[in-house]
Amino acid sequence: MKRSVASELEFDKIQLIVAARAQSGSGRRLLTADCGLPPAEESERLARLTEAVKRVLDEDGRLSFAGMDDAQPWLDPASPLPIEPADLLLLASGQADATSKVLGQIRLSVARSRGWLEPDQFAFTWVTDFPLLEWDAEEQRWAAMHHPFTSPVEADMDRLEEQPGAVLAQAYDLVLNGSEIGGGSIRIHDTALQRRMFRLLGISDEDAKLRFGFFLESLEYGTPPHGGIALGLDRIVAILAGEPSIRDVIAFPKTAQAVDLMSTAPTPVDMRQLRELRLRIEG
Repeated sequence: MKRSVASELEFDKIQLIVAARAQSGSGRRLLTADCGLPPAEESERLARLTEAVKRVLDEDGRLSFAGMDDAQPWLDPASPLPIEPADLLLLASGQADATSKVLGQIRLSVARSRGWLEPDQFAFTWVTDFPLLEWDAEEQRWAAMHHPFTSPVEADMDRLEEQPGAVLAQAYDLVLNGSEIGGGSIRIHDTALQRRMFRLLGISDEDAKLRFGFFLESLEYGTPPHGGIALGLDRIVAILAGEPSIRDVIAFPKTAQAVDLMSTAPTPVDMRQLRELRLRIEG
């Protein structure tokens, strides 16, 4: 069993320990301790939390609640959690990405329901130490977490081929009140390193030259170290305006079907335009 405590938050009399994370083949389960509430009130709270979780589970995801006796096998005696009576303990087993989303949604649901969020205050944080690569199970290869031109951290250069999943990226996100408002990275400025990166992504030297030859050649002329950051102005405006969605501050927002209600785009394309672009529609 692999367990890690990702976050520990203290709010008033309830200590919400979020993301005690386990890898298991038994499916996802959420285990709760007795919160010291009357059965009816406790049942109502768990029902609300269940609904919050269901929004992020897969269609075939499983969700169930059990008592502390069922949670004991997941706890590591050598590293006990600071649990006290009336605390709420949530455990989710499964893939790390899926369980993190589930527990994150629960944390937000609880915080909103108890009024712990303070929208009038601005809390900034930098998120760093992103993995450079992530494994694409469908294509059975490594893929760039950010983009293929992000530089690995200097300390991990020697592990690029032997332990690609452990290599960290020189990437960073700026978060305000829980929302990402900007992100960027330090770029690769060395031709040899860029070729190593392409090979890890399954791009051969020949294919890299065909697709990115102009870029690789430019690196040979002494490109200096460089990086940048892009800010999401629509997200910043939404936060300043107190709006929950960026759709409320965008001039021409799209629907879930990518339709612009103002201009009625997209509109049908004329066959002559398709022929000019050497495109055809199949099906």
